[in-house]
Amino acid sequence: MILHRRRPGLSKLFTRVAYTLFLITLPLESSRAASQGSNSLFATQLTPANVEQLRPRGPDAITGLGDWVLGNGVVCAGVADSEHESLLSDRGGVLVDLSHCGRANDQFVVFQPVMNLSRDEIVPIESVRAEIDSTEARIVAEGRLHGVRMETTYAVTPAPSRVLSIRTTLERETEGTAVFLVGDVAIHGTGQLAPFTLDTRGVGSSLGFEHPKAEISSIFEAANALVRADLHILLGSRDLEPGVSYGWRLRDARIQKKDGTEEELAHLAMNGEHFSIIGTYTDSLLWGGSGKPGLVELANLAWMDLQPGERVSLEREIILGDEATAASITDQLWEKGPRISGNAGAAHASLHVFDNQDQPLTHLESDADGSFSFRVPEGNNGTHRIEMHTRTGARDELTFQLPKGTKELQLAPQSLPPPARLQLPRGEAMRLTFVGLGSTPDPAFGSDRRGFREGERKVRSHTESNHYSLAGVASDATELEIPPGHYRVLASRGPMFSVSVTEVQVKAGETTDLPIIPPKQILEHPGWISADFHVHAAPSEDSGFPVDRRLADFVAMGAQVIVSTEHDHVFDYAPVIESMGLNDEIQSIVGVEITSEFRGPETPYTAGHSNAFPIEVEPQSYRGGAPRSQNRRLGRIAED
Repeated sequence: MILHRRRPGLSKLFTRVAYTLFLITLPLESSRAASQGSNSLFATQLTPANVEQLRPRGPDAITGLGDWVLGNGVVCAGVADSEHESLLSDRGGVLVDLSHCGRANDQFVVFQPVMNLSRDEIVPIESVRAEIDSTEARIVAEGRLHGVRMETTYAVTPAPSRVLSIRTTLERETEGTAVFLVGDVAIHGTGQLAPFTLDTRGVGSSLGFEHPKAEISSIFEAANALVRADLHILLGSRDLEPGVSYGWRLRDARIQKKDGTEEELAHLAMNGEHFSIIGTYTDSLLWGGSGKPGLVELANLAWMDLQPGERVSLEREIILGDEATAASITDQLWEKGPRISGNAGAAHASLHVFDNQDQPLTHLESDADGSFSFRVPEGNNGTHRIEMHTRTGARDELTFQLPKGTKELQLAPQSLPPPARLQLPRGEAMRLTFVGLGSTPDPAFGSDRRGFREGERKVRSHTESNHYSLAGVASDATELEIPPGHYRVLASRGPMFSVSVTEVQVKAGETTDLPIIPPKQILEHPGWISADFHVHAAPSEDSGFPVDRRLADFVAMGAQVIVSTEHDHVFDYAPVIESMGLNDEIQSIVGVEITSEFRGPETPYTAGHSNAFPIEVEPQSYRGGAPRSQNRRLGRIAED
């Protein structure tokens, strides 16, 4: 029997593909009791008895009571319960937390399997369960859409494995809308995670940090953003410690036909400032499948669907890295490849490595003494290139030859120019703004030097600017590295204070005192306070800005009250204010930014974004007790 399939016309299909591909932007069953050994497997639902011990930790950690966790003592992962909404859906059942156990370094937001790679065709998860045996701990999520059953398994094997395996199967049960693509969307709003993309199979393109513009207004420009890559390395903020990176790789995608034969399926990928995608077709292509995807290949979609009796399976993995560098992942993938070592002559220099085809290969940072090492794939011989960038913007480049059979290669020491250093004032809160004079450009403090681009536009790190904030406390920096040159420096503290100005000339390798008068209060405002009611930092899904740095910024600008409004995450700044000794300078109110993104029957255009305060923190609850907002009108949200 052939099931009837609803299928849009060809022009409508391409319009939908352009829009959907790229806009990204049973009772529950508990597992057996989790073993508490440091290297033991566990998979279970969070309860009041185990939530503090088992849930992942870190700036973006949101799992709480009722959610599901698994781990092996090295990898700790959290899956939202099906009754908890996700960032993109009014249902949960998806990966929301991923960290090293015991390191509190979760910077993961959401990993959402979707059909047709559309935010409007996210599979609603109906059930979640935990399973565990001697070889593997698993969380299994199951849902249905368009007459297709989707089952996704998140799994870990015993330590020392650093891998979270993700297996998804799709089978058609009843008739429904055509399913021609399936894949995953990972969110990293405003560059909160920086994507470094590689093709490890030699069939596509390696982009590194430089991605085509993800333009959705035109099918032609949208198709241009597609690449044939199978690995996204999502790098955490370099301003947050301990560091982390996520190596998300498509291992296999295939279809099992009715007659039992199997065929490998072509894959595709894309990155934008706010999202990354890896997906696959649901059937073999009549044409295309090698080289760069494009309009001709996408024309296959007009005839494609998952048929009754067929089964599509995807195997992915996410590898955890210890540092916010691509090499933290690629060194694990290429552990048998040649090791290249050297010294950049500068601390924490950013090194971009290119292969013998001058394609991006990996990225790393030198240690405090300038030393570095990284691996390249076996057989990757010939001429390689390294671009080196210091924290103050100095650049250099070196090339090296990698002969066949090389196991270890020691490069000659390099000598990047040393920075200039400024001795900063102590004990006073102020914002220091640096303006380059003459041929000296404005400095870029806090630049991550990764070069993340979407098209021609550079996606800057959250901390990059030409100003530096002092909170007037013991934890303030004593020195500031700065490119050599001539600067005008302004010290300010908001509109009620004076502005001091000085000029300073700084030289490479030398430390210069910054002789500037602290701002003085010149206006009184009895009965009034200075406040900001919309503040984001690292706990938001679109920020990697450290909370202590955020507080220093507001104190330096004269703010007296701030409201924490992290996206769907109730977070209290008060403990950090107290630990920094700033209780006499600034106070905080707990709030939340309610972030509705899902377009459903009740909210066909979403309910938008709204700030709410005061909110009570529920420390053990999902997202700290943030209100449900997906597929709910604003009035209903406010009623809660």
